[in-house]
Amino acid sequence: MISTSSSSGMMAKLGIKLGSVELDMDALHAQRKDAVKQLTGGIAFLFKKNKVEWLKGHAKFTGTDTVEVAGTSYRAKNIVIATGSSVTPLPGVAVDNDKQIIVDSTGALELAKVPEHLVVIGGGVIGLELGSVWKRLVAVDGSTATITVEPAAGGAAETITADCVLVSIGRRPNTDGLNLEAAGITPNKRGQIEIDHSFKTGVPGIWAIGDVVPGPMLAHKAEDEGIAVAENIAGLTGIVNHDVIPLVVYTWPEIAGVGLTEEQAKERGEVKVGKFPMLANSRAKTNHEPDGFVKVIADAKTDRVLGVWMIASVAGSMIAQAAQAMEFGATSEDIAYTCHAHPTHAEAFKEAAMGVTGKAIHI
Repeated sequence: MISTSSSSGMMAKLGIKLGSVELDMDALHAQRKDAVKQLTGGIAFLFKKNKVEWLKGHAKFTGTDTVEVAGTSYRAKNIVIATGSSVTPLPGVAVDNDKQIIVDSTGALELAKVPEHLVVIGGGVIGLELGSVWKRLVAVDGSTATITVEPAAGGAAETITADCVLVSIGRRPNTDGLNLEAAGITPNKRGQIEIDHSFKTGVPGIWAIGDVVPGPMLAHKAEDEGIAVAENIAGLTGIVNHDVIPLVVYTWPEIAGVGLTEEQAKERGEVKVGKFPMLANSRAKTNHEPDGFVKVIADAKTDRVLGVWMIASVAGSMIAQAAQAMEFGATSEDIAYTCHAHPTHAEAFKEAAMGVTGKAIHI
């Protein structure tokens, strides 16, 4: 849906006239559901291919080495808790996704029509992403069911009228109902399970990864932790460098970053900063995507890259190179001396790295 909404107004800018454009919500939702079905179905295929037995049902601990699933008990030498997270409810606000008036992030993906007035409660990543999707699609139908929201901002109440309210105040770990007490595990105040660097809990044989442990709730972080914990259980060395986990906000343009921000880096010592605008990037300019920039933060003495932050149409893809560079301890000079294909958005990363030493070419 993010991709569809971002491209809806791009064709006219490129000189392609299609006449009146009509939004087919049924087709939009069908495409989204088909994509999700294929992705989830792919996981089931991988289980079967690798001879992994899939036990379907609610699971709970009945001991330190025993889990009950759908009434049947299973014992294991190693148990990994990877139950993910769910939407955090807002006290006093009743979410009803079926009525499509007050919805959470799940309900926001099922809206039958584009809201004429959408209010987002919460300023996190999900709220920004979904809010930007519906804003770009633009309201088509004016018949609305209006509600009033009264948020207290700065001590003063304000009445806002909207036909849809998205409650997006974050997510919470799915640890309720696991009967962790039976396993000897006590979650912290946020409901998270504390672990050490190898993903071990305080109970031998029980491990935890993903959204149920402290840290950012990101699918790619959980995937890397899943690989690492499997390696550790197998007696190998599984490591995840949490200092270089990339963050992506799928708005338009996209926002992405890895490592320290400029402010965080300055708190630790002297830094050098290179910044390059996407407006000066040939590919972005040609594609009519001039908004944004790339910023590279490096240690003033060693030149080692401490952080990379960017806003660009394809920032989510661009940030992978930055994460890889930081994983291997690259300096800004290493990046600047790496040949980048032309014309590509990635050239902006190279130019920002060159800018760390004041050598950017196209600004």
